Amino acid sequence: MKTDDKKKQIQQKYKEELENKRESKNYSKKLLIFAVIVVIFFVFSYYFGVRPLPEKEEPEIIKPISE
Repeated sequence: MKTDDKKKQIQQKYKEELENKRESKNYSKKLLIFAVIVVIFFVFSYYFGVRPLPEKEEPEIIKPISE
């Protein structure tokens, strides 16, 4: 009877480890999909000439008037 209990405990631990591995793989897969979508967005916006980020405004240089 003790060996059956030990087998069940080992099986339960193994199942939990497999579930944890699956969850971690899903997280990295979701992150990869998100990164690909962001890259595609920037590529298309560049291709069509739309700037997703605002342009940096540079101050105008005022030249003195020499008479």
